Amino acid sequence: MKRAVLIIVGLIVLFMGLGAATSGGFLALAIGSDGVYSTDAGKVSGTGNALVFNEFSVDTNGTDVSSVATLAVSASSTEDRDVFIGLGPATEVTKYLNGVPHDLVSDLSGDKAKVVPIPGTTAPSAPDSQTFWTAKAQGKDPRIELPASKDQTLVVMNADATAPVSVNLKIGLVSSVLFPVGIGLAITGVILMLISIWIFVRAAKAKKKPPAIPPGAYPPAAAPVAYPPSAAQQPMYQPPPPYQPPPPPAAPPPVAPPANYPPPQPPPPTGPPQA
Repeated sequence: MKRAVLIIVGLIVLFMGLGAATSGGFLALAIGSDGVYSTDAGKVSGTGNALVFNEFSVDTNGTDVSSVATLAVSASSTEDRDVFIGLGPATEVTKYLNGVPHDLVSDLSGDKAKVVPIPGTTAPSAPDSQTFWTAKAQGKDPRIELPASKDQTLVVMNADATAPVSVNLKIGLVSSVLFPVGIGLAITGVILMLISIWIFVRAAKAKKKPPAIPPGAYPPAAAPVAYPPSAAQQPMYQPPPPYQPPPPPAAPPPVAPPANYPPPQPPPPTGPPQA
């Protein structure tokens, strides 16, 4: 039971670690150490001196990202020219481009955009010299951040205010928080995966308890049989018994004399000795 619980807990921790490490790594790689994530918004070209995006906004699918990131837009010329990108009040932009040929851009999605040319005959002054811009940038790949206000108009022009204008737009997020968050998630995921490995090791070492045997399932064990000690258990050397002298030989039984023993002796002589 303990082993099964450890395996289940280890799998849960492992999947949590994989999810955190994957999402954190993707976020850190996407944002980068500079804190900028951008994606191509498409190519936009016009015939006038400026591309105008009225009430420019970015669809975030209902997600409020203002607390962690700022929306940004950048532009680069398709003809390797310096580009000006600026954001200003709609009324001031209208005054600046009054009588100037420009193009109204809407419904920007991928490589498709609705471009409406507005005719004019006036040559505009350099856009960077205007003072009404709330945000502006100029160069090969300028980028500005977009405020939350929706009464702003985005204008993209060549830096020298000449026509036509053709640029590649990028929309992105600028944040100083998302990259550290991604790194933190990735590290947390790795730690969780190491913990899951430790849990699996504990599960592998856990002893499995034998199943319980109900009483009476087996007959009682027989009493142990006593056996004489084997030769290996006896001492290798035993002293000889003390010396005992042999008993004396038994005396032969007595022999009865024969009936005619001793033999009869002749009678002694009675006359004088002979000379």
